[in-house]
Amino acid sequence: MPELQQSLVDRLSQVRVRIEVPDPDKCVLRGVPTNQEFFNKGSTNLLVARQGCGRRFLAFVDQDLVYAGQDDELLRAFEGPIDSGWRAIFMGERSHDLQAVVERALAVLGFDGHAPVPPRASRSSESDTGPLLARFATDITGLAEEGTLSPTAGRIDETEAVVSSLMKWGQTRLPLIVGESGVGKTNLIHASARRLHEHRPELRLMLVELAELFAGCLFPPDRDSLLQELLTEAATPGIILGLEHLDLIEGGQGPLLLSRHLDAGGKVIGTVLTGWASQLSCGPFGRRLEVIALREPTVTETIEVLRALREPIMAHHGVDVDDSCLQMCVRASEPLGGVFPAKAIDLLDASCSRAALTGSTVIGPDDIFSIAGRRQRLA
Repeated sequence: MPELQQSLVDRLSQVRVRIEVPDPDKCVLRGVPTNQEFFNKGSTNLLVARQGCGRRFLAFVDQDLVYAGQDDELLRAFEGPIDSGWRAIFMGERSHDLQAVVERALAVLGFDGHAPVPPRASRSSESDTGPLLARFATDITGLAEEGTLSPTAGRIDETEAVVSSLMKWGQTRLPLIVGESGVGKTNLIHASARRLHEHRPELRLMLVELAELFAGCLFPPDRDSLLQELLTEAATPGIILGLEHLDLIEGGQGPLLLSRHLDAGGKVIGTVLTGWASQLSCGPFGRRLEVIALREPTVTETIEVLRALREPIMAHHGVDVDDSCLQMCVRASEPLGGVFPAKAIDLLDASCSRAALTGSTVIGPDDIFSIAGRRQRLA
């Protein structure tokens, strides 16, 4: 763990702050003086620890420390969640530099008798495709240019709704694709990317899975900092940021950060499971949403989806699939768990795999019903 500079250690020692390093990823400052004009008590313990994506530092204070001033940013900074006696404080930007995080936390606490300094907004000096986009984003427009995106059957109205929302001249709205797992939310993003590439080739859709981005982040302030960093990198004309599982921004300042990004002209598209749209629609963030609900495809529509996917599936397994087998897959998958089209696609894929393993060049009813029967027994 990086050490604190001697000058800071001396300042802390002068006011009898004890410095503890319980493990390589934690530094605890005991008895840090606060500005009593703004806080309910004259000292607090300060924990600075590394966790989450990128192993950057996050700051915590005693859970009973209360900011009693009027600054809105400072009020939000001390609204973090509580865990094991510690309250996370949100300081605007993330850093690998222990010294910088401790100095910033001390400023927020009004150390040395100064008025508390509001958290700084994150500012990135990286290029337009900075580290988070480079590490976590998939260039969906690039895949559309290569012609490697999965095909889309139907969804014409839904695709138009997404694209028209993103291309608005007036106040930017966030198209929110809502549906059950497997109904085709990500596929609709693919369809939208193809349509955008046809009409607005200068736009680039970068898709980020928030569950992957936030992996290891225990507290909302850590997720907020990551989100702010990502939005800063995406605040470039021509970039559309796609966010899978947008519900993960709840519990912190995520809706406010996204609202500010949209107000500044940023373009975002999101996906959530059914049930989350109503929660995200609460408050001022809700008026910026364009909810696009995906219903489960019918049997006929699901057969069309399988037709669209037949060629790549046959090429992968080296077997032939005729129309009667597509219809059989859809009918056999009806009683299985899940929704169309995902469960029908999965059954077709597994049936082709079984046929290939047995040395057959075509799939037949025995392949389809063998896989479907096994899955019903295991359900």
